[in-house]
Amino acid sequence: MARRGVRLFCVGDPDQAIYGFRGATREGVARFGELFGDGGTATHILTTNYRSTTSVLRLARLFGTSRMVADSGDAAAPPPELHLFDDAFDENEWVFGQLFGGGH
Repeated sequence: MARRGVRLFCVGDPDQAIYGFRGATREGVARFGELFGDGGTATHILTTNYRSTTSVLRLARLFGTSRMVADSGDAAAPPPELHLFDDAFDENEWVFGQLFGGGH
């Protein structure tokens, strides 16, 4: 993909490098132009989030560097909650209970 003359379009969010198990890193997104460009790369920063509410993005800012704003606002959205679990089994049990009743 990085051959001369090949045009490559890439979309990434360094605050959501969820594919770490496949080698994705925050630095890979931030340094894309340096790693794959030949001086002809351009970066376009998106500042509007069309999925998350304002309260979710405000909470996310505590853990990342994103300064995105929400397009959807907070109309009828429940506030974010933080749940801590001892292990993945307890987390899965809680999620199952929330989805199918009988949650903790």
